Amino acid sequence: MPTNHKSSANLSVVGRALNVPATFIDWFFWRFCKINHCEVRGETLVLRKGFSTSWQVRFSEIERWSVREEMGFDVITVQLQNGETITWVDRHNDLLDGLKRIAGAKRV
Repeated sequence: MPTNHKSSANLSVVGRALNVPATFIDWFFWRFCKINHCEVRGETLVLRKGFSTSWQVRFSEIERWSVREEMGFDVITVQLQNGETITWVDRHNDLLDGLKRIAGAKRV
């Protein structure tokens, strides 16, 4: 089951080494290195967990999705037609915006 919630702990080590707040490091890596980043490319949703780990999900493969709102971020669960479940901690609302735009009718 793909998930992205553990990579921020690794980034905080970099923040401690550089004496920079972890929230800045997290934002920097999300914005410029595309870590924990989602984007819509045509009919495909590209989810990047790290420098090399990524998933590509076609919107036709999405069976349903749901959002659990937490303080400061959303936890999004995407159920695929093959039975696989993707859980994503969406701190910057990039996945939520993409799902609302392309697969809004499949929200539970």
